Amino acid sequence: MFFRKTLLLCFLLSVPGCDFHRSDGTVSHDWGFMTRVHSNPDSGVRSRYVVYVPRNHKEVERLPVILFLNGFGENGTDGLRQISNNFGVDIWRKRDQFPFLAVCPQCSSEGGWNAGGTESTKTLAILDEAINEFGGDSDRVYLTGVSSGGYHVWTLANAHPDRFAAIVPISAGSSGSDVEKAASKSLPVWTFYNGGDQKSLVQSARASRELMFEAGLSPLVTEFDREGHNAWFAYDSPPLYSWLLRHRRSENVSTDRFHLWESHAVKDNWDMTGGGTWAAKSQYEIHWKGEAEEAAGLSICPEPWTTGEVHADAFLSKGEASHFRLLSQAAEQQTCEVVVALASEGVGGIRFGDGTHTEFDPVAQSRLRSGWNDVRISRNDGRLSVSLNGWPALDVADPFGESPVQWALSAGPGQTDSRWRYLRTIGSATQDSAE
Repeated sequence: MFFRKTLLLCFLLSVPGCDFHRSDGTVSHDWGFMTRVHSNPDSGVRSRYVVYVPRNHKEVERLPVILFLNGFGENGTDGLRQISNNFGVDIWRKRDQFPFLAVCPQCSSEGGWNAGGTESTKTLAILDEAINEFGGDSDRVYLTGVSSGGYHVWTLANAHPDRFAAIVPISAGSSGSDVEKAASKSLPVWTFYNGGDQKSLVQSARASRELMFEAGLSPLVTEFDREGHNAWFAYDSPPLYSWLLRHRRSENVSTDRFHLWESHAVKDNWDMTGGGTWAAKSQYEIHWKGEAEEAAGLSICPEPWTTGEVHADAFLSKGEASHFRLLSQAAEQQTCEVVVALASEGVGGIRFGDGTHTEFDPVAQSRLRSGWNDVRISRNDGRLSVSLNGWPALDVADPFGESPVQWALSAGPGQTDSRWRYLRTIGSATQDSAE
């Protein structure tokens, strides 16, 4: 409570308007947190809200914008409680490096964020006011919220698809219809929740992820292995903000879709090699089990790619690693292998055919955990890159150049159990199969 009250006092005592004249002739301000009041033009009702403007922001710059919807516990009319927890606290911790214009309205005590209702109408008006006053970039507006606010991230984004470049619901379920609408609009999504939260919420979040996969999207989903409702410590994750900045509303128009491979299709249509046994464990999970210590196996996709991506959940545990291999179609048959393992099991990275290797970023690898992990490998623009649970782990010059490659699931010698699920691919040779 002491920290929270101190934080609120800091907001109350922040004084905007301190100008600094730079050597280039421009003027900047010592901005930070500020309070504002919105007046409803029809009813005259006044609503307090908070904005954060990056310190030393030049007025000639257009700022990326985050609109935050608070949870039920922060509802009220004081205009400050909405930033006394979660998102506001994390902005405060990052206040000298936070690059976004953050817009934080407050849901009234008796209200909800329902699309088309009084609160959502007020919220969009406040968003417009802040963008106009502080030079927000309307092409880079991101929507996030926690708990009840997180639930209505979906409804608000679907009611106003022309407003947002990406959404981040936290500790929230969603309706199937809202998820299907988001999928139809190619809206980038990253959701966070705890696996030990309310059973109905967890089931809803998991079902929503699968719906988006089946619609051809590949949303980021982080399910923390912990109890309780509080997953909003995700706001302290630097890759979240880097991910947001990669998206622009005007660029969310791609009609390309990921192909979600059912496990029996992998087993029946991919070239299976090695001394192990491949099995379709469920609709979207493929499993390899070695028959001997020296056994190794490959499951090679049928089509080559010149550019593309493979995304999958890889199961990690003590003593086990997951492998993805890239096989060149060139005469020299060059290969490389992406090895993903828990930090306690050694350093992962890419092993190249000439015996060299490049290690993952240690911070990204430290974010891997026992159980299922989101692994993404990309060949685009002459680069080969890997991300682990949303964290950029590696980016190198593509060793294959423009040569076609085939993706393969790879099980190394001595591994007795390897599991992958939700295998998704996209690339120059997958469009026919994805349709």
